[in-house]
Formats: sequence, structure tokens, C-alpha cells
Amino acid sequence: MNLCKFCSLTMTIALMTCSCAGATPRERAELYGARAEILVHVIDDNGTTVSNADVQIYFGMSVREGKTAKGQSDTLGRFSARGDTTGEVYVNVTKSGFYESAEKIELVADKMREVVHGRWMPKEICTNIVIRAIGKPVELITSQFSKDYQIAERGEWIGFDLEKMDWVNPKGRGRVVDFEVLYESDGKRLFDFTGAKLHVRFVRPFDGAYRRRLNKISKMQTDPAADTNAVYASELNFYVEKAQNKTWLSNKLSKDEFLVLRTRSRIDEKGKFIGAHYSLIKGDWTFGWSWDSFGCMGFRSFFNPTFNDPNLEEMNIYNTPNFRTIGGVK
Repeated sequence: MNLCKFCSLTMTIALMTCSCAGATPRERAELYGARAEILVHVIDDNGTTVSNADVQIYFGMSVREGKTAKGQSDTLGRFSARGDTTGEVYVNVTKSGFYESAEKIELVADKMREVVHGRWMPKEICTNIVIRAIGKPVELITSQFSKDYQIAERGEWIGFDLEKMDWVNPKGRGRVVDFEVLYESDGKRLFDFTGAKLHVRFVRPFDGAYRRRLNKISKMQTDPAADTNAVYASELNFYVEKAQNKTWLSNKLSKDEFLVLRTRSRIDEKGKFIGAHYSLIKGDWTFGWSWDSFGCMGFRSFFNPTFNDPNLEEMNIYNTPNFRTIGGVK
């Protein structure tokens, strides 16, 4: 017997209603949404509250378009809003003189979070949003995208010039050694390749690097300046290898990290540090097998050409995502 469209739709709704009758409050919230109250506290890098910042909070719904609440942070740097959501909330904060910040709050990802009387708990969900002040951006020597560099030799130290973004002569057009690399692998190719190591060393006293995490919510993801008092390691060793269970293991620089480098250090006649050049290498320093050589490495560097200037605030900010479209926030 054929059912009319109206009857078929009625039965579908009835079945959905029946199936949800025994669902938990959390399961119903993930399907149809529940009320969430988000309290945003806007602060700067120093932890100082920021007032009059423009705040947008988008309450996402999985099966239909969500809604956006807009306002400004008060004198205490706070802004709150309520809305129904199936478990994803997007917060976007902007203010003149600061870099934009955006954060995704995944209520649904927290399996221990409860829903009580149609509300995501706790009743007031608080989050601190750090916006970073725009300082004095400078033009750094960089490529717009990560660049691959062919390594023609294995087991041989090769110098690299960050200013020229190339190997030093005679391997390339570089003139000054900022650091040296040594590439090691099993020499195999394609499906037989099992791993590689990349050794990095800095040849001058006081040269070196330190490792930092990216600020993922800010448009300015890296530190605006090098820490001149940090401990700079004179050697770095990365590896990637296939384990016995055929999974890949690695300790190389990840996409969530960056390196701050101090190179071309100068010292006086007594061996005292005078100054240096500062630069950074942003996330995912890749290396390994390539088709037309023994190996390759790839990274994106930002080099400050001014001696003894630790400023690493890139003027063009090529390396930042566009936050203005996440979660429907315009």
C-alpha cells in the first residue's frame, strides 16, 4: 500500500519523537540545541582587561543556521550572551590597535559536560580571550609560503643562509652561514623508506634557537619579539621514522610550533656578546625523501635584516588564517 506524502511525513516525525523520548538531556541537546550562557573576559598579553572591544558570539546549530550576539566589552573587559546551540560556540574579538582573536568553544567535545533543564552546564561558561596589541611591525625577509630545499648529500654538513633563503656557496647563492644541517636516511625510496634524521647546529658562540607554541586564536600567532634572555640551544635534532607496527613517529617541528633563532652573533675582544640577528621558523619543518635527490627539507623563515633588533612582528602577516568567516561570524 502506498502512503501519501503527508502520511509519510507524519510517520517520520512520530518516529523521531518516539526515538527521542528515551534520550538523555545531553543527547537531546546535541540534536536540537540547549541554552548556553557565554561570559567572555577580554585581556591583553599582560593580563590587563580591555574595554570597548567588539565581541561577536556565534551559537552554532548542527541542523540549521545559528545566531550571532554582538556587543562590546565593559570596563571590566566582560561581555556575555545567551543562545541555543548544539555544542559549538565561536567567539570573535576585535579592537583598533590590536590583532583579531577568535576561539572555538566545543561544549560537545567535553563528554563530562552535563545538560540540565535545557541548559549547558555550568550556567555561565567563562572564557578568557587574549588580544595582542599591535606594536611596530617591520618588514622581514620571508617567502609567502613554505619552501622546499633539496639536500644533494647525505652525511655532510651544509650551511644555510636565512637572508638569502638558500644554501651557502658553492651549494647555493648564500653567503653567511646562519646554521648548518646534516641529513641522514636509510637511502631507500618510496614504499621502502623507513625514516630520516635532520641535525641542526649553530657554529658561532651565542647562536642558537628555542622552541615555542603558536598562539592559535590570535591573528598574530608568533611572538612579536625574540626573548633575548632565553636559553638558545646550539644544536637541534629531529627525526621521523616508521615503527615496528608501521606507524610513523616524529619529534620534528610541528604545525603548532615555531623556532626563534639568534644567529650571526658578534662578540668583543673579551668574548662578550655584542648583538646578533633574530629570525623565526614557523611550524612544520619538514624533511625526508624526495624524488630527484637523496633528501629535502622545507620550512618558512622570517629573518630580521637589522642587526640586534629582536622585533619579529611581520608587517604583512602572511602566515595568519582568516578568522572573519568561522562559524558564520562575518
